Amino acid sequence: MHVVDGAIKYVETDNTGDDNYDGLHQVRACLRGRSMRRRVYNPDRLKYPMKRVGKRGEGKFEQISWEEALDTIASQYAAAD
Repeated sequence: MHVVDGAIKYVETDNTGDDNYDGLHQVRACLRGRSMRRRVYNPDRLKYPMKRVGKRGEGKFEQISWEEALDTIASQYAAAD
């Protein structure tokens, strides 16, 4: 991964090794790894916790704090125990 001024510029695969298992196996980044830059900088990427406020499937959410999200998760785990 090449970073310039704190931003991902491009993802380069590792072309060392060979295609045989006798020596070092060549490690190439999969599609998911190579698309990392697009996923990190996607404007639709979630950057904070969201809580559903409408019915399931309506797509209505509101932003909540990390503290509220962690408290909600902890209480739901405790209730399931």
